[in-house]
Amino acid sequence: MLYGTSVMVSYLGTFFKKNRIFSVIAMAILAYISIYSNSQINNDYPVYETAYQAGSYSGEFEWFYTKLAQLAFAHGMTYLSFRFWLIGFASVLFIVGLTRLTQNTSFVIFGYSVTSYFADVVQVRHYVMLAMMILAYSFLVKKRMINRIIAIAIGLLAAGVHSLGFMFLLGMFMTMLPLKVLVKVLNISIVGAAILQVLYFFIGPVTIINIVAKIGSLFIGRADIIDKVTSYYVSGTSFGSIVLILLSWLYFGTTLVLITRGFRANTIGDENTKEYKQSESRLKIILAVVVVGVLGLSLMNVSLDYSRIVRVAFVFELIGLSVFKLPITRTNNILVKFMTVLFILSLAFYTQNVIYGQDFMKKIPQLVNVTL
Repeated sequence: MLYGTSVMVSYLGTFFKKNRIFSVIAMAILAYISIYSNSQINNDYPVYETAYQAGSYSGEFEWFYTKLAQLAFAHGMTYLSFRFWLIGFASVLFIVGLTRLTQNTSFVIFGYSVTSYFADVVQVRHYVMLAMMILAYSFLVKKRMINRIIAIAIGLLAAGVHSLGFMFLLGMFMTMLPLKVLVKVLNISIVGAAILQVLYFFIGPVTIINIVAKIGSLFIGRADIIDKVTSYYVSGTSFGSIVLILLSWLYFGTTLVLITRGFRANTIGDENTKEYKQSESRLKIILAVVVVGVLGLSLMNVSLDYSRIVRVAFVFELIGLSVFKLPITRTNNILVKFMTVLFILSLAFYTQNVIYGQDFMKKIPQLVNVTL
């Protein structure tokens, strides 16, 4: 029951102000489970293993992941050894980036472990990209040119592991906008996403995704991007997909409201202080990633595979919740806060796993029972 231990340790850590050791232990356990989730548990494991043992990927995966795999293969590593170093290093990046963004790291890992983790343990490249993006964005807290260069460099490498990382490079440039302008961009993106989803029912997914693919092909290094996006990443609408999209909007939007309310409640009257500027930088990071997440929500009408963008953005929302806590008031007591967060996490788990990841759900009992 290693998974249960990780969840319990991260949850206990939320009750302590200094909880880094709890989060490190919890993340180490999750990393171990991810490394040793073999083909009986992990649907994608044999796909990665077969490609790795072939020694050459021929453009099957993104360039940076391919280079890392080829380098490991050339040095005689087994796929399990390569997976150990890849996931282990990514987990270190995850926790380092997290500690640079928030003090309440245990809450983020707890929320992540009961929601997005079940999909990321299967989609390993997606997990590595997420970890690298968390580290990259952590450099944007301080408004220095060298930090922005480092962030973009790490972001480009992350996109070289999973192409959807290019979407989050857009968010990095949006953090340079003044907060008021960024809020307007967010509001426009929400309205635009809603309109786009309505248009989908009139002009169909193929037209929309062709436009996206042609734009994306200018920036993404994979030669087969248009073919993959216009074929694999296009699906029809079903009742289940409509429910998934609506519920995703609900938990995504509810979390955003809590974050913005928490920021206002904790910074009112402090606009000229150093603490306010640091809080503002963190809020801009969260809002910029949320803008990308809203784009992902609109693309889910085209294909539910774009929910991966939403999953990444939701992890950043968890970071936002850990940073901007609502103060305890008569109307916002501990029970109300607890039930609200529980509602968000439960809804995120349901949409990300029960509806979207039905294949993953079948493996969760085996995943939870992984032991040393």
